Amino acid sequence: LEVFALHNENMKSKIGVEFADGTYDRYDTVYRLLKEFLQLKYRKKDMPLRDIDFQFITELESFFMATRKCSINTTAKYMSNFRKITNLCLNSDWITRNPFARYKVKKVVVPKPFLTMEEMASVRVQALLLPSPSSATRKLRPLSENFRPALNCARYTRRVWALAAD
Repeated sequence: LEVFALHNENMKSKIGVEFADGTYDRYDTVYRLLKEFLQLKYRKKDMPLRDIDFQFITELESFFMATRKCSINTTAKYMSNFRKITNLCLNSDWITRNPFARYKVKKVVVPKPFLTMEEMASVRVQALLLPSPSSATRKLRPLSENFRPALNCARYTRRVWALAAD
């Protein structure tokens, strides 16, 4: 955990330069979950790097999925983040064998459906309703006010919305 904490501190100092907030947050989440896993499974606050092996990796994966109820893809991302930490240890010669050598990250392709015409019409109506600058109430504004940065594509947008309204 000490190596992971050092990694996260280094990453935190590079937010906005090399890393996004979300990337740091994910590594911090994996760190906290790893801490929880060590306490639950081994009743330890930390573990020597040499004790991290394939069995540890598979137990950690099971913890994410069964105990924490993470999806397959979330678990895969968390495991990839933890793999980065073990690779850092390998490259620094703090460990001599790769605990992830036989581990395969499992992912599922999640279909992303297209919006239906009804959903597009709903988006159109919601996009036109913006908070009023003078009060907390919402009011309808002309299309050009809502999309000033995208005026060059306003004709295309109107065509798409006209199709959605049909």
